[in-house]
Amino acid sequence: FTAARRRREASPPAGRRLLVTLGGADPVGFTERVFVWAKEGLFGATAVQAVVGAAARVTLPDLLPLPGGGSWSTLRAASLAEMAALMASCTAAVTAGGTTCLELACVGVPAAVVAI
Repeated sequence: FTAARRRREASPPAGRRLLVTLGGADPVGFTERVFVWAKEGLFGATAVQAVVGAAARVTLPDLLPLPGGGSWSTLRAASLAEMAALMASCTAAVTAGGTTCLELACVGVPAAVVAI
């Protein structure tokens, strides 16, 4: 994550890219609520990347359109290296409380943290 921070500082992300990551299970389906908010334009994001864990019961397709030509993509369970790279490429994040908060802080990503 420290290397990802250095990459982010050297080449800041362009546009308004949002990362959504709510843990390995997301037992209450909060990822889908965030999608509805993104679809309503709440975040003003041009691209949203959602990472869902293997135990998550998320039923969203892998790729969905957002207003203004934006897109929502869903990725199933990323490795730590992939997560660090995703964090470095986003401008903000929505996350559940946990270790991910520390990782986002290390990379320098502003985040909205939700309790689920």
